[in-house]
Amino acid sequence: MFYSCELVGNLDDGWFSGTARTELIVDLIPRRLREAGLPARVHNRSAPLVQIAFPLISDRAVFDRIADILAGTLAEASARL
Repeated sequence: MFYSCELVGNLDDGWFSGTARTELIVDLIPRRLREAGLPARVHNRSAPLVQIAFPLISDRAVFDRIADILAGTLAEASARL
């Protein structure tokens, strides 16, 4: 089972500038998720997204850990916009 989270750039039109796209979607977000041990793919397409594959057996603690990692990574990325 996969879940995904769509990434939105600026709040006016939802797009990322070319520099932000490269810095955040190609470099920072995938690197931080790997460092935290979260198996995920970041799709760099017209509507970029983070795709997460949950373990087959997941309890509340696993979901909480995934949410914490994702929230921390996206907060760092947002601060760099």
